[in-house]
Amino acid sequence: MSWSIAGLAAVLVVWSLFARRLRHWQVTPALILVLAGTFFGYLTDDALAGRLEARVVEPIIEAILAIVLFEHATRVRNGFFGGHTRIVLRLLFIALPIGVALAVLLGAGLLPSLTLAQLLVLACVVVPVDFAPVVSFLHDPRIPERVRHVFNIEEGYSDGVIAPVFLLALTIASGEHTRAEGVIYALRHGIPHLAIAVVLGLGIGAAAAWCANAADRRGLMTEQSRRLLMLGVPVLTYTLNVGLHGNGIVAAFVGGIAYHSVRHYVDEEREQEYIDDVGFVLAAVVWFVFGAVVWEKLHDGVAVTQVVFGVLVLTVVRAVSVAAATVRSPLSGHERILLAWLGPRGTANVALALWAYIVIPPGPGDTLLSVAIVVVLGSVLLHGVAAPILVSRMASRATTEVAR
Repeated sequence: MSWSIAGLAAVLVVWSLFARRLRHWQVTPALILVLAGTFFGYLTDDALAGRLEARVVEPIIEAILAIVLFEHATRVRNGFFGGHTRIVLRLLFIALPIGVALAVLLGAGLLPSLTLAQLLVLACVVVPVDFAPVVSFLHDPRIPERVRHVFNIEEGYSDGVIAPVFLLALTIASGEHTRAEGVIYALRHGIPHLAIAVVLGLGIGAAAAWCANAADRRGLMTEQSRRLLMLGVPVLTYTLNVGLHGNGIVAAFVGGIAYHSVRHYVDEEREQEYIDDVGFVLAAVVWFVFGAVVWEKLHDGVAVTQVVFGVLVLTVVRAVSVAAATVRSPLSGHERILLAWLGPRGTANVALALWAYIVIPPGPGDTLLSVAIVVVLGSVLLHGVAAPILVSRMASRATTEVAR
């Protein structure tokens, strides 16, 4: 394990020294970490991937997801939906369910070895978007400002919205119960846990923000303490919920929404710097481990049907679901195309995939992880290479139309 930590630290040091140049070359940290993890897996003969035990890894992944989802929820600017309520609601509650349903249907045809619950878990892993591999899209002036804002909000909320469905499906798919018993167990225990999570998440997030506002008015806080508070709140929310048998991940996400809604920031960007950095380091751990697992799972090859499923999820599923959800919306044709095709997968997808892999029995778990690997790596290539070309062409076309 010490060699694993040393390898990850070495990659972070090298990236830190050349971060500006690598960003100029559009080489993302996610790509470097996956390649480094894969190389490390090759050198150590899968030593890291072979030690992924559920009892050790599961709580670590849960804690990472709690902080990442809290960070996503607090990243939304200009109100709860960033001033784009109708568009965001269409993406979260029309496009996302359609995408999940299409992924399940495709999986039923292409991945017959997976049960319905396992297909639902897989859909929850591969459908939500995450811009970690191509965060530059959120700041690219060639992309219309409204589209960038909508992307930012969709990324912030999609994983949190899908989390309850993922957790219920994972409970059924874990193999600890028969199918009927699994459904009953998931409903009997999962729904109360989710209810506890929502109540505690809202309460802790809102209370922490109210206390911070009061402390700021009395001059009791420093710049450093404001930054530390942003990390302490999700950790407190997660651990309290786990101790009280709530769902820590959902609670952290809901707590982030509540905190962000109530908090009157002194300097919003400065206050979020620390949790952004911590989130980056945690994401680096996830991508490095993912790279090590990639080598273990892919050096024996991947089934053609798994590749076909991954390609369809990245292209057809996203395009059809977004197109259906944005019919008669205020979006222009160019904006709808960009929303449909620029849907990368990132840190949260990888974390959910690793979590499902260690919980679902071998066989189905291996299939699920292999498909997730195809989707995530395909996203890194598609959205890291092809998407910038699409953005450039769309920007040129828009400029030409304006000139006319």
